Amino acid sequence: MGEPASCAADPAVSGFNCTFKAGGLTLGCARTVDPTFTADEQDTTTRDNDGWKDSKHGLKVLRAAIEALWVPTSAALSALIAAWFAGTDLTFEIVDENGWGWDGCCRIFELHPGPQDLTNAVMCSCSMVSRGVVRELPVGS
Repeated sequence: MGEPASCAADPAVSGFNCTFKAGGLTLGCARTVDPTFTADEQDTTTRDNDGWKDSKHGLKVLRAAIEALWVPTSAALSALIAAWFAGTDLTFEIVDENGWGWDGCCRIFELHPGPQDLTNAVMCSCSMVSRGVVRELPVGS
């Protein structure tokens, strides 16, 4: 999942970057990405714990809040909106400037396409939730 040239060439992009793909179409690159990893808590307390609760990680999920600039009439934003309405999977890649990060499949659960300005790019935001296995990408991948 290569990074679009527009992301790689933008010196303002720092920290994590995120790209979405649907049906081979790269839907754009993010301006801000806020990933959050969570895991369900599974109670593993036994009588041997002397009254102290014990637990372990259960099901894991990666959630991310993402903001990106899109022109409202672009095919990429239309594809993202269509994926939200259909509830279809997208592939994602969240990486830092060294190539370290994560990739996998996700669904968009919240989408704010921004104000409708037909000639200028507008800030859009969405929230994604991973589906299935999220792979950690090594530095330089």
